[in-house]
Amino acid sequence: MINLTTGPVKITDEVIAALNSPVISHRSEEFMHIFKQVEQELCSQLQVQKAFILAGSGTLANDAMLVQVKAKGKKGLVLVNGEFGERLKHQASRLNINYACLEKNWGETFDIDEIKAAIILHNAQWLLLCHCETSTGQTVDIEQVAGLCQSMGVEVYLDCMSSFGTMPLNLENIAMATGSTAKAIGMVAGLALVFSNTTILPAGNVPVYLDLHHYQQCKGVPFTISSNLVTGLLSALNIEKQQFAWHNFKVNAKLIYQRLRPAGLIPFANTNTLIFTLVLKKQSAFELGKVLESNGMYTSFQSNYLRQRNWLQVALFSTYEEPEVEQLLDMIVGFLRNN
Repeated sequence: MINLTTGPVKITDEVIAALNSPVISHRSEEFMHIFKQVEQELCSQLQVQKAFILAGSGTLANDAMLVQVKAKGKKGLVLVNGEFGERLKHQASRLNINYACLEKNWGETFDIDEIKAAIILHNAQWLLLCHCETSTGQTVDIEQVAGLCQSMGVEVYLDCMSSFGTMPLNLENIAMATGSTAKAIGMVAGLALVFSNTTILPAGNVPVYLDLHHYQQCKGVPFTISSNLVTGLLSALNIEKQQFAWHNFKVNAKLIYQRLRPAGLIPFANTNTLIFTLVLKKQSAFELGKVLESNGMYTSFQSNYLRQRNWLQVALFSTYEEPEVEQLLDMIVGFLRNN
């Protein structure tokens, strides 16, 4: 099976072994020792002061981060140019957060000058955006955005769901960011991650499950959390294996870009893209996805936003040899030629 979906991803043998380790109590000293190792590893690798590990999905991580945004009591700006920017906007709205939006067509990039102009126009004191917009693969330059916001006294909050694990990340100039174990880290879904360089505030009248201040008071573990998932995450954070994966992703990205870009199939892609969105005009993306699936090649094409737009996605969240990726590309090119 060749799994090039945006999630779930291929699980490494080392992580599978860790997931199969004996279950231990989340209240035990043994568990807390492992838990603290994971916290420290996340902080070290991402250059953040504090890491929170919650039992749940990436959406939970974003909600917990947005509760902290709301606690600041300031107006901000949300950037939207795809499905998951839309989701951030929706989550902020559900929490009655004071914000304005800078919205672009799906797949369009944000220019740093227009971000600056929007911050000034709306007197924004924080900025919320996706580092990598999963629906199109568009990635924002973190250093450039953080540099601008630092010069303007604006805090940056990032959704890093599709960049955590795909590349080295330095979040030292980011107020708060989120990730999960569902994508490129090579783990199973189930843990939501929040990375912080800012003071954690009491959340007020919100569900306690979203209150990072409560997590902090309880040494990070206020509720039940799977020891197997935490042990699996520790294994997945092996830096040598991550560096190998990052190199593999780049090699395969170059291969995909060179094969599909000339045909105009991946209009949102550039040389840094790791999620390739195939925009089909004549053929059915859903039919292509089913043909690939019947041949043991799994891509993303069944989400509502993909089906509505006749899009199919190939994501480099799992490591594969070049011949395996070539096989997938041959199947895609052959389908398009014959249909």
